[in-house]
Amino acid sequence: MDEIDCEYCARCGARTIKPSSKYRHCDACQTDYYINPRPCNAIIITDASGRALLTKRAFDPAKGKWDLPGGFMDCEETAEESVRREAREELGVELDDIAYMNSGYDRYVFKGMNYHTLGFVFTAKIRGAQVPQPNDDVSEIRYFSREEIDMDALAFPVLRTTLEYFWDKKG
Repeated sequence: MDEIDCEYCARCGARTIKPSSKYRHCDACQTDYYINPRPCNAIIITDASGRALLTKRAFDPAKGKWDLPGGFMDCEETAEESVRREAREELGVELDDIAYMNSGYDRYVFKGMNYHTLGFVFTAKIRGAQVPQPNDDVSEIRYFSREEIDMDALAFPVLRTTLEYFWDKKG
């Protein structure tokens, strides 16, 4: 599986070398390309019973698996702005009480490419009486208690530790 890490120089087009896992180097023009994770977000939204809202992925990667709402951050967008945008796109709702919870490292394998990701996890409440609806790349929405979640049906490894941390923190 290929890793996204500048195999060819964007400045001159020459093939780069990988002297370490942290960067690639172009001998032709002396440019270094640092291999950094792509920032993304996830939102833990709970109902009145404390169950967490999960979304079923409509597309690969991990089509048909359960995920937290969220996605990649856009350029010139803060983490909080991206959380609000993803909630509108995937669920059709506005959020209140957005609070940072933690972060997690993961991999996002898409079309044979392996992206390093760094996810920022937030908790939030749905504004007013809005009812979330599956939109965008979501095929289904469901609230789960800790006991109801099949951890093997989660889309990405980091989701297990994220949800366990959330429920352990709630006490």
